[in-house]
Amino acid sequence: MKKCHLASSVIIIFLISSLISTPAIANTPRQNLPSAIFDCNTIADISPSECNALMALYVNTDGANWTNNTNWFATTTAADWYGVTVNSGHVTILNLSYNHLAGTIPTELGDLGNLVELYLHYNSLTGSIPSTLGGLSS
Repeated sequence: MKKCHLASSVIIIFLISSLISTPAIANTPRQNLPSAIFDCNTIADISPSECNALMALYVNTDGANWTNNTNWFATTTAADWYGVTVNSGHVTILNLSYNHLAGTIPTELGDLGNLVELYLHYNSLTGSIPSTLGGLSS
């Protein structure tokens, strides 16, 4: 009986250690990271809804394979993320031109209510421009 208990404890410890080891996270495709382990409630400089809009952009446009995705969901400060400019607690500029975005523009970008400049040219975007972008007042 003790052998079975010991063997199951070793297996459980092995499983837990393999889940929390750095190589396991390092080998996880970045595409899966935002929705899997990033919590937009921890973001320091923008609202969770603006963070969710950026997450939707990342996921919809294959962010793991962008030319430059430096710091995206690696820090809790969106102003540190490549192509994102934050002023007074809001995303005001999003410049991801020439960055190998592939996919569709998510409707959630309409949640960036203070967005003044949006640069997405020279990428492989498909589909139509979401009507929510037409509602942006800035």
